[in-house]
Amino acid sequence: MRHIVPTITACPACHSHQIGCVVGTDLDICMACHRCWERLRPEDPFLVDGELLAFKTPCDNCAFRGGSEERKDQERWAELQQTLALGGEFYCHKGVPMKASAEEIVAGAPDARLAFDFPMRERTADIEGTCVPYQTYDRERMRPCRGYLNAFVLPLIKGVLRNAKAQHHQTAGSDQGVDRIET
Repeated sequence: MRHIVPTITACPACHSHQIGCVVGTDLDICMACHRCWERLRPEDPFLVDGELLAFKTPCDNCAFRGGSEERKDQERWAELQQTLALGGEFYCHKGVPMKASAEEIVAGAPDARLAFDFPMRERTADIEGTCVPYQTYDRERMRPCRGYLNAFVLPLIKGVLRNAKAQHHQTAGSDQGVDRIET
């Protein structure tokens, strides 16, 4: 049986349970630290069996949807595409605290909704016998972006499956003395 947590029950920044909504917006706000984030869509659970799974469809303001704010700067968008094509990762922004203040966001400050405080964790590295602390993204507390998965990962999976199917048909055909490849 699956355990589903339908929505965020504690602030992603300070873990307070004093959460409210900003009336007339798609934002939730922590009454303790005053950080805000875009609320989840009703059809998208926050957790499924303790995991932050990708949503079934991209968010309405996903960077990978045509006409998104992120695509307006074509040079930056091209750089992001190159980074992702070379193995970079992209995570969903829903439920992630924004860097801007609630006042700036509600007032519609330029780019206020484009900067997010994704969760970090402290790690250490051994550099020449010295333990050196550093910060890295806490990917266990980050949700894969459905738009990114559809744009970059799904085509790769389809290609692998297509190649495996062709290989299977070729092997099956050669067992009977006939080479076949179905397309």
